[in-house]
Amino acid sequence: LWPFYSTGWSASAANGRSAALAYSKNTSVPVNGDTGWTKYVLDAGGARLEQPTCWRQPHNQSTIMCYIRSEDGKHIYETDSTDEGKSFSKPQPTKLPNPNSGIEGFPLLSRNLVLLFNPTQITPVSRGRNPLAAGISSDDGKTWKQRDVQNGPTGMPSLGEDQFSYPSVLQTSDGTI
Repeated sequence: LWPFYSTGWSASAANGRSAALAYSKNTSVPVNGDTGWTKYVLDAGGARLEQPTCWRQPHNQSTIMCYIRSEDGKHIYETDSTDEGKSFSKPQPTKLPNPNSGIEGFPLLSRNLVLLFNPTQITPVSRGRNPLAAGISSDDGKTWKQRDVQNGPTGMPSLGEDQFSYPSVLQTSDGTI
């Protein structure tokens, strides 16, 4: 499964962008353009979604979950697949806030999930990309415990336009996140 967002091949994409997924049983990475890959745009029902982050659910390996950045500046959206990524449910907003910023999720060795995101919304005076938080879920994303990873350059709440955008997360074989 290869999550990405399209800036051109979908006429139905809002503002020329939309969350998209591609899958292949034979090829580990896209080669020669689209050869060996089936791609499609998620039916977002009018929501402007992009940059999905996907994982296989730790407690239900037959389900692939994707969280998706929303351009509405309000929430992270979610969608899931139970057929190995050939189709996905219609994306729905989660309770997790998001100010139209990148997110990254990863299944941990402990069978928990970690999600890096900005737990804010866009306001008239801020893009909302501060603080950066880590959420941990022990129930496949149904609930999240959250703590700030970075809150302003000094650890104090920022009063300016500091940003912590486009996070990435992984876990090494020794368990370090």
